[in-house]
Amino acid sequence: MTSHPRTRIDYTVGWICALPKEQIAAIAMLDHRHPDLPRLPNDHNIYALGSINNHNIVVTCLPAGKIGTVSAAIVATQMVNAFPSIKFGLMVGIGGGVRLQVRLGDIVVGTPVGPYPGVVQWDFGKEGENNFTRTGSLNNPPSLLLGAVSRLMTEHGLGGSKMSAYMSEIASKYPILASKCLRSEALEDVRFKAKYEHRTNSTKHPTRSDADTLPSEEEEEEEEEEEEREGRESCQYCDRTQVVKRKSREMIVHYGLIASGNRVIKSASFRDQLQKDLGGEVLCVEMEAAGLMDNFPCLVIRGICDYADSHKNKAWQEHAAALAAAYAKELLGYIQPSDIERERTAKETLEEKIDGISNAVSIVKESVIYTKHYLNRKEDIDILNWVIPTDYGPQQTDYLRRRQSGTGQWLLDSEHFQNWINEPQKTLFCPGIPGAGKTILTSVVVEYLEKRFHNETTTAVAYVYCDYKFQSDQTPENLLSSLLKQLAQTQPFLPHSLKELYDRHQRKRTRPSLPEIYEILEAVALQKSRLFIIVDALDECQAVGGCRTKFLSAISDLQKSTSANVFATSRFIQEITDQFQGSMSIEIRAIEDDIRQYLRGRISELPSFIANRSDLQDEVIDNLTKSIDGMFLLVQLHFASLIGKDTPKALRKALQTLAAQSNNYDAAYEQAMERIDGQLQQQAKRAKQVLMWITCAKRPLKKLELQHALAVEPDELELDKDNLPEIKDVVSVCAGLVTVDEESSIVRLVHYTTQDYFMRTQKDGFQMHIFLSRQFAQPTFPIAISLVECCEIEEELEERLTLHPFYDYAAKNWGHHSHDRRRTPLAYAAANGHEAVVKLLLNTEGVNPNLQDSYGRGPLWVAVRNEHKAIVKLLLDTEGVNPNLQDSYGRGPLWVAVRNEHKAIVKLLLDTEGVNPNLQDSYGRVSLCIAVENRYEAIVKLLLDTEGVNPNLQNSDGRTPLWVAASNGYKAIVKLLLDTEGVNPNLQNSDGRTPLWIAACYGHKAIVKLLLDTEGVNPNLQDSDGRTPLWIAACYGHKAIVKLLLDTEGVNPNLHDSDGRTPLWVAAWYGHGGIVNVLLQGGALDLADITGLTALECAVLNHHQDVEQLLLRHGIVMPPDIYGLERLFLEEME
Repeated sequence: MTSHPRTRIDYTVGWICALPKEQIAAIAMLDHRHPDLPRLPNDHNIYALGSINNHNIVVTCLPAGKIGTVSAAIVATQMVNAFPSIKFGLMVGIGGGVRLQVRLGDIVVGTPVGPYPGVVQWDFGKEGENNFTRTGSLNNPPSLLLGAVSRLMTEHGLGGSKMSAYMSEIASKYPILASKCLRSEALEDVRFKAKYEHRTNSTKHPTRSDADTLPSEEEEEEEEEEEEREGRESCQYCDRTQVVKRKSREMIVHYGLIASGNRVIKSASFRDQLQKDLGGEVLCVEMEAAGLMDNFPCLVIRGICDYADSHKNKAWQEHAAALAAAYAKELLGYIQPSDIERERTAKETLEEKIDGISNAVSIVKESVIYTKHYLNRKEDIDILNWVIPTDYGPQQTDYLRRRQSGTGQWLLDSEHFQNWINEPQKTLFCPGIPGAGKTILTSVVVEYLEKRFHNETTTAVAYVYCDYKFQSDQTPENLLSSLLKQLAQTQPFLPHSLKELYDRHQRKRTRPSLPEIYEILEAVALQKSRLFIIVDALDECQAVGGCRTKFLSAISDLQKSTSANVFATSRFIQEITDQFQGSMSIEIRAIEDDIRQYLRGRISELPSFIANRSDLQDEVIDNLTKSIDGMFLLVQLHFASLIGKDTPKALRKALQTLAAQSNNYDAAYEQAMERIDGQLQQQAKRAKQVLMWITCAKRPLKKLELQHALAVEPDELELDKDNLPEIKDVVSVCAGLVTVDEESSIVRLVHYTTQDYFMRTQKDGFQMHIFLSRQFAQPTFPIAISLVECCEIEEELEERLTLHPFYDYAAKNWGHHSHDRRRTPLAYAAANGHEAVVKLLLNTEGVNPNLQDSYGRGPLWVAVRNEHKAIVKLLLDTEGVNPNLQDSYGRGPLWVAVRNEHKAIVKLLLDTEGVNPNLQDSYGRVSLCIAVENRYEAIVKLLLDTEGVNPNLQNSDGRTPLWVAASNGYKAIVKLLLDTEGVNPNLQNSDGRTPLWIAACYGHKAIVKLLLDTEGVNPNLQDSDGRTPLWIAACYGHKAIVKLLLDTEGVNPNLHDSDGRTPLWVAAWYGHGGIVNVLLQGGALDLADITGLTALECAVLNHHQDVEQLLLRHGIVMPPDIYGLERLFLEEME
């Protein structure tokens, strides 16, 4: 017999499937099926109800033909609205294996890995190379489920899996499922090599002589169906020599990353590219989980049925679905119903997500309003700057300045280059190893072209220098916009189409799309008889999101339509090299003539004793030329290492060391760092400061900005101009690793490999982001930022930035380095305990002490959290400070002080006029409730002694502080609350449960006694299901509490729940013989429930013979044979 009908609020677990065969497996795993409930209006889901291990479960499936993340999200939303007590969900079904270690029939459970939350969403549009874009930031599975997963992993590690037993059980219960759900020899695990595509038919084709036997259209359709059944499903035409060879093994459960999207993946190359783009962490791909993880507390479990390649078939689907369902069932066995009781409902989580989206929309709206001022210019120059503000001219000038005169001529004179320049629509690709001199040679090419075609108005040269430091800015749109700007500048008038584009987007406050930019670029380019496009360092253009591929594709299209000539450089990267197959190519290397020319031009920089020694000069040039193997950068680094040598012997020894040294950059950089460490302590310290600033800066720093950054002193409120270092001295201590671009005034590392070296090899004393985080914690920076942000007049701002050049960078990027988001300078100073800075800022006109960051946290809030009592007092004493400002979760300063157990600050706040001790957070919890939850007895007492504190305020679940204390078994706090005047011990939560009810449920005998001894406590109050404290104590087997309640005057032992079940009935059902005896002695009657079932029948039905005998001894007689139990009863009596 099944259990009694339940209401919607009895169901706490949601089980979602994408396919009917997944739902079949889920329903088959239920211990008991429950009757259906009437469907709610506007709810399009169809539910199956049941239970597993005392958990009431709702099973539903996505509508037929509507798979994917959106459909999953809609189904989940309707489910939690229909069943409001659901605490979490399980997304259980099938998926495609990605890693080689994952096999057909294995299980993958989505758990957090590194930066990923267990499930990551991808959304492509099409399956193509280099088009991977990851969108969305999904949530981790609930801690309760992850804890159960850990326990299950432990049990599996000890060999204790129950999955095989569950699989056998469903085969026994549902024989029709056995052939499909159980593992059989017919299920063959075959994984083909990634590059081998599926074959749908044999290679034989009909010949002319076969013409009269060609099939009709009807026959073709039948053959296609047969092919679908045989060819596609069995891979009968596929070459078995292309199968990956693996030893057979048993099923394994894997834990890690699942990639979820809206399209079926049937491409091994796409699958493997996705795996690569996500750091090699993906175990499985599927189509629905991302729709749940973003809004719904959920765990994703997938049985592997294919390998997400062109060989995809359905043979394994039923077995994989059943295995996943068996794992889900076993997992639920390690979660207690009492644990679920404490969890928030999924509906609350969903509502909170919706609130968050509303806040995000408000922020975006503010951002659009902020940019309005800057998009309202009409002059041509401003239109060009609207297209793109970037100008590569200063870089071109700086690169040319560093070129040694006469070098690079070999490239201009080469046959390939001359062919390229003389024939339209030609491409010249110049790859080279890092540091070979590609960028300098690119600048030589640009200069040559500009000089050669200077007087030809119908010829144009446009160029871009890709740079690792500007990757976020160098999108396909921006790179093409830069080319457009350069070409438009060569026109006597701006193209009308460009002005129209500007007007159209300026009105809408939008930016042009890639197709729009390309259309105008092509139109402008077509006005030129010759067009040369130069692209340097393609390898430094980001590949993420298909950026580089889109840019190259646009350049290729432009070349075809305009006959443009394209010159490009890059490191040797296969993906880039493949793009230039069939094009002319010249490898860039530092040739011997150029090296010697370069060294002769710099030899005068060496110590004076070399000037009159031609033999030493030749020795230097010969040795360095031999040691660098085509890498011009090594020449620079090795030459810099000789500058400090003061004797011929020291010079020769250094040259010998370089000759023996490996010709790689790491060795050269290590040697440079050794030279830095060998300087005076102050010089070495300064060099490391410079290198850390330049390496970690969000954008390149200009000379004055770096000088001001270096001038910051610990704990100083103002910048001392006498502390500004000379830029020449700054560069000189850096052992040749830093250079200055004079045209742009930018100070930068000598090469991108230098940046790579520092980011890879941070060592003790060179922890860059820690250094910068500490620098931005210095008092100078919050003050600087405040001074910039308080400027309302543009002229005033310009004046301050002229006086303090680094303020602009600090104001825009301090949050990045300090790891804080949109926090004001006052808040930052308050958070870091800079009392003097806080005083100064509070006395600065225009500083608002109530401004909140993106999380809603103001200066007072962060000072309270970090326990800076003196600053808290400063802020509380400041006129206009709001002591009740709450963050985005509704937590005010008092709430935060209580949560962190800052007792002194709690007292300070409570003594402050205007502080509201009854503010509730977004879950309705007051500070008193938080103190109770965390068992802070002293703070509870402090709050209860404060005038105006309401001890009866209920949270969003209706729980009072007394209710929380009673549920957790905090006896001392329960006593404190009960001794407080005005505390109502009978307040019920949203489920109608009182403190006495919950204490009885969890077996807290001492608290039950305290409550029963309290005047006014009603021991018969029933919850929303009609269950009394006595009923729930009897249900959970708390015999001592049942006795306590029965000994209490006024307790009615025969009150029944909404299904007519009394305490005696439920005790008999669960076989609690001792409680049945106590209840019978206390006057309990054997009353039938609404279906007519009595306590004696419950005992018979569940084979509790000791309870049967006990009830019979008390004179209870078996009623008429309502449910056919009399025969079973008589059999047991015999």
